[in-house]
Amino acid sequence: MIIVYTWIFSLKWQNSEQLFLSKLGYYSGEIHSFFDEETKSALMLFQKENGIDETGVFDNPTKGLFAKFSYDDEQ
Repeated sequence: MIIVYTWIFSLKWQNSEQLFLSKLGYYSGEIHSFFDEETKSALMLFQKENGIDETGVFDNPTKGLFAKFSYDDEQ
């Protein structure tokens, strides 16, 4: 499974983050371009289960984990 992350190249929120969280089982809502409470909750659960601060935002530690999961998925 390969997931491409557009947030690395853009400051604009992209639905690829929701797709990523969905593929990992954290998000079950509609895939759209809105960062709503359901998306935030999914992100916080992802952060919690991966041992980083539960900020609810795509901060640098979260982006680093996204990149790691992407790299792991390609192998």
